[in-house]
Amino acid sequence: MKIPTIPLWAFPPSILKIPYVALFLLLGLFQSNANESARSFFNFNPSIQTADYVTIQQLQLPPQTDQDSVLVKLGNKANEFNKHNPIEKIYLHTDRNLFTSGEIVWYSGYAVLGPLHQFSMASKVLHVDIIDPNNTILVSQTHEMVNGKANGSIALPKHLLSGNYQIRAYTDWMRNFEHDFFFTKTITIVGASEMPLSHQMDKDITDLQFFPEGGHWITGLMGRVGYKAIGPDGLDKEIRGYIKNTQGNPVGILETIDRGSGYFDLKPSLGEQYIAVLEDGSEHPLPKVMEQGYTISVDNLNEVSTIVKVQASATLKDRPFYIVGQINNYIHYQGKFEFGSADIVKLAIPKDQLPSGVMSITLFDEEMRPWCERVVFINNEHTLTFNLDIRPEQLSRRNEVTLNIHVSDPNGDPVSTDLSLAITDARQVVNDINSGNMVSHLLMQSEIKGNIQDPGALFRHKERATIHAIDLVMLTHGWRKFPWRDLEKSANRPKQFQFSKGLRISGLARGLYDNPLKRITLNGIAKSRDFYGMFTAKTSKEGTFAIPNFNFRDTTKIVFSAYDHKNRQLNLKMVLDSNQIKPPTPNFLNPRLISNQETEKYFADYYTRENRYSYNDYENSTKLDEVVVTEKIAEKIERTAPSALGQTPDATLFTKDTREAGLNLVDYIARLGGVTVHGSFPRYNVRVRGGLNGPPLWVLNGVPVSNIPVQQQEGGLPGGSVPNQIATMDISNVERVELLKGPSAAIWGSRGAGGVILVYTKRGGGKEIVLSPEFDIIGHAIDREFYTPDYSVKLDKHSFPDHRTTLYWNPNIRTDQNGNASLRFYNSDDAKQIQLSIEGLSDQGLPGTYLETFSGIDIP
Repeated sequence: MKIPTIPLWAFPPSILKIPYVALFLLLGLFQSNANESARSFFNFNPSIQTADYVTIQQLQLPPQTDQDSVLVKLGNKANEFNKHNPIEKIYLHTDRNLFTSGEIVWYSGYAVLGPLHQFSMASKVLHVDIIDPNNTILVSQTHEMVNGKANGSIALPKHLLSGNYQIRAYTDWMRNFEHDFFFTKTITIVGASEMPLSHQMDKDITDLQFFPEGGHWITGLMGRVGYKAIGPDGLDKEIRGYIKNTQGNPVGILETIDRGSGYFDLKPSLGEQYIAVLEDGSEHPLPKVMEQGYTISVDNLNEVSTIVKVQASATLKDRPFYIVGQINNYIHYQGKFEFGSADIVKLAIPKDQLPSGVMSITLFDEEMRPWCERVVFINNEHTLTFNLDIRPEQLSRRNEVTLNIHVSDPNGDPVSTDLSLAITDARQVVNDINSGNMVSHLLMQSEIKGNIQDPGALFRHKERATIHAIDLVMLTHGWRKFPWRDLEKSANRPKQFQFSKGLRISGLARGLYDNPLKRITLNGIAKSRDFYGMFTAKTSKEGTFAIPNFNFRDTTKIVFSAYDHKNRQLNLKMVLDSNQIKPPTPNFLNPRLISNQETEKYFADYYTRENRYSYNDYENSTKLDEVVVTEKIAEKIERTAPSALGQTPDATLFTKDTREAGLNLVDYIARLGGVTVHGSFPRYNVRVRGGLNGPPLWVLNGVPVSNIPVQQQEGGLPGGSVPNQIATMDISNVERVELLKGPSAAIWGSRGAGGVILVYTKRGGGKEIVLSPEFDIIGHAIDREFYTPDYSVKLDKHSFPDHRTTLYWNPNIRTDQNGNASLRFYNSDDAKQIQLSIEGLSDQGLPGTYLETFSGIDIP
């Protein structure tokens, strides 16, 4: 007789109060394999409780010196893969997670490379994007990383709608691999208008995924299957339901345990197609059952060892198998095992010598084929410890606050380390202690796919319930990053992106008549604000060139020049490639904005903070005296070249002021104050007082001109020769000459130590003018300085109200050899509670995080 299929929720509420297992037994719906399932399902333990019906081989340990050829080959292949595919990771520490439109997001970027999470010296460019709720990139910027760190800020547009936005960070090297492993962080932005209502979502739509432990479901072998339920808003979702077989009979139950996840145990039968049925009536097929294979079951609750149990189909039991354990793609455990007469092999992986992180446990056969894999989390608490000293009585209005920080390693020894610190007004915004941090990201989030809700909560303590929750994450989020099946092909596969040392400038160099300039050396100078640099590039036979490591900030002015084999300046007509960095396609599944007390309060204070902006802007303003315009005078504007790099010269000579025809340019230059000329053509010696008695740098139309070496004349003074282009130039072609000396010449670097003489030719008329192309290039994002008021000095701007949200931000704190650092900041008008957020990474790769709220003491 066929047993009818009856949903559990169809029964009266009184019956539903009976536990599921009792209800199933009451209805007589359990089949024989479901009886075995019930034994383990209701014992919340990742290990399979099978001792009562199979023979378990005694605990096996791998040989102390195992030189098995399979393990040796696996180790060699893994090492070769890691050699060509080192893992690079990025972490961003932001000053907070809640903002209003128009505010500034401050962040500190950490780049690590390799299994020990040490600072990366390979990549020099950090990419940071802001992605809106519609999956559109709003802002994309780059920063130069120095010794694995970069600091930056993003000014949010002033008219953003309220919602959740994503910050994404990565390096070029990371783009060669799964983009799921980029750093991502969700921030909430409250707009200037009332928060719009979220669009209605179909609550009945659920993405339900199943994850057989080890990767496969094997016929006749008791196995565990994890599942993960995600709602249409991208958040974890609680579900209830049951599993039915091909005949429609219930054989197991579903009920989420934590973060939308759960599991059930079942011995699948050959030819069955199992289906999950949820309370809403939706049906979800389970993975197909394989006829033969291995299963891995893990018990990671033991503090000393990770216990692994292996089962196999009958056809595989007479063969040895191999277990390899990896953390950060490096092998930390390996062993060869055999079933003998047992049905289950039980082995232990000691934890005491393992680093903290996600460990993948992979089973291989003698042909080095991977059959199954299970990931577990090893938490040996290899993190930094922070101790802070702050006096509550200092938290009064605009009072100076002193903060002392001490950092130590797991052994209690002091650590010299890099830190970033954010101090915020806890009345306005509070970061959630359960949100992600450096520890959770480097050790867990960067190793597995999918969004982990409240990852910080998994690292707050090592209670049994937390260990269970972590293992459930491993069961449902674990992802095979190491391509065992395609190892030989992927080990040294060419990479599209390399470890970038800077931005790239490229283009085509042509002559006056559009002919490609083949295999010439291009000289260039670049200036951005107060930064100056020189570079060279060699053109190809097609006239193309590339400058790969360009690390200037903001809009940068670049001037190019080139010379032939006779040292004559060439005319240049150049076209630059766009070199626009195209960010990877975003994949931000935006959880809908949930209005809560925190966001509502932050929105209510929006206009108060708007007034605060004018307070900060006062720092950049200049008070002007009153000016009265009485007459408008029209001036004749002459066509003249701007001064190179926007500098103000120490002295200038205009040729229009002389009436002498045929005057040699060098003789004309001698009229500049501070310049002396000795000798005669072609052996001139020129020096500039205040130029350290070295040769001056000659610059023609903004481009440096190489000096021609000459023998030192007997009795001559130290100085430099004059380039042929300058020595033979008639002043009829010259518009003006400028002089830089001393501090003014410093921007030209060591080449300007002897002073700088700049010559500008006339534009139009006279002899043919040499073309020196000039371009504006967009470099890295500009550096902003976080403003912190100093109330120890009375200034006019201090009359403004102070309602700062972020009271203090410092992305670069370095503790001394004793692990200590001290800093001072001034409180605002309002903050009676402050929250301190610290992230840090030691030179040895130990991460650390600290988040704590301090309350002040009311002083009468």
